[in-house]
Amino acid sequence: MVKVLSRQRGILRDGALRHLRERSFSTWLLALGLLSGCRDWDSLTDGLARVANLPPDEAFSTGGVLALDGGVIDTSTLTLLGQVLPDGVRFDAVDAGVELAVLRVSTLTLVGRVRVRGARPLVVLAREDIVIDGVLDGAARGTEPGPGADLEGQGPGGAAETSGSLAAGAGGAGHASSGGAGGAVPALLAGAGGSAYGSPESLILEPGSRGGRGGRSACVVRGGGGGGALQLFAGRRLVVNEGGAITVGGGGGEDVCEPCRRVSFEGGGAGGGSGGTLLLQSPVMELRGVLAANGGGGSGTCDRRSSAGADGLESDRPAPGGAGRGPPCCGEGAPGGAGTTPPGVGGEGGAMAGGGGGAVGRVRIVTRAGSVVLGTISPSPVLRAW
Repeated sequence: MVKVLSRQRGILRDGALRHLRERSFSTWLLALGLLSGCRDWDSLTDGLARVANLPPDEAFSTGGVLALDGGVIDTSTLTLLGQVLPDGVRFDAVDAGVELAVLRVSTLTLVGRVRVRGARPLVVLAREDIVIDGVLDGAARGTEPGPGADLEGQGPGGAAETSGSLAAGAGGAGHASSGGAGGAVPALLAGAGGSAYGSPESLILEPGSRGGRGGRSACVVRGGGGGGALQLFAGRRLVVNEGGAITVGGGGGEDVCEPCRRVSFEGGGAGGGSGGTLLLQSPVMELRGVLAANGGGGSGTCDRRSSAGADGLESDRPAPGGAGRGPPCCGEGAPGGAGTTPPGVGGEGGAMAGGGGGAVGRVRIVTRAGSVVLGTISPSPVLRAW
């Protein structure tokens, strides 16, 4: 059901803006043209001084249309795998306190699924348009983090591990909220969920964090990776058409490793990773697809019957936790956070417990009067008008 959220001038200001952030919106119709007090966008495109996260002396590309049809963008090697950069397109690293991978184009069109991976957050800087009909995928996949998220460590919202606590579940990672705690078993403390970090109002690119490790000794079960950090800036228009999506979800907690399946496995499930950050900046936006920064599910546990938690979904629904045999023996993994639904707590068990769910990340939209957004956004975005 479409909800018309604004019929009067200025309704998105003050208390109404807080009301927007507190609600769950699976479908949005934001009449941003009714915002008052917006600044002239033309004054913002005379350079990059107003582009978030980049130094003021950076420049737009003067030419170069980039058409992507599937493939991989690697922010570590600064390459588009299997594709030569067209004339006028640049892809380089910028030291902005944190190193960013900046892809500079005049126009970007995208169909198919384009996977983004690597050590640096990705910034797409388009002088004119960005049009997405496919999926720009900056999410974690299982234990593999999204672009810019910590590859080996936990990250700022990393959750407590339980590999030293035998059978209790590990916690899910935090970001916009705290992560879900792992499940408890008698006489053992469950892993705590990771802490929330960052500010809703900030435009800083903050990747997600990793869920806590479960298992024990040689059979450690890794937490889901943190979702990536993506920033898209279009000087004229940014479009995500129906059927298109941009995702920076967290990964699901890992299933019991294959060697452990051949023997009796005794250990708690792993926590889900938290969603990353998606920042969109453009004077005009037409968003009819999906924007998602959901958390991953925790893994379940119980000998050979366990399964991994699901990665954060490209929708407004929570990612399911992994299967376990269930009480009274073993706990299931908890679902990840999505929309305004918090991450779940791992299922309790008499012998082994499931991992907690990862928290949602953040979606931030910066645009001017006249933009209309119709689509699925999870979690609810932070809106800023220029």
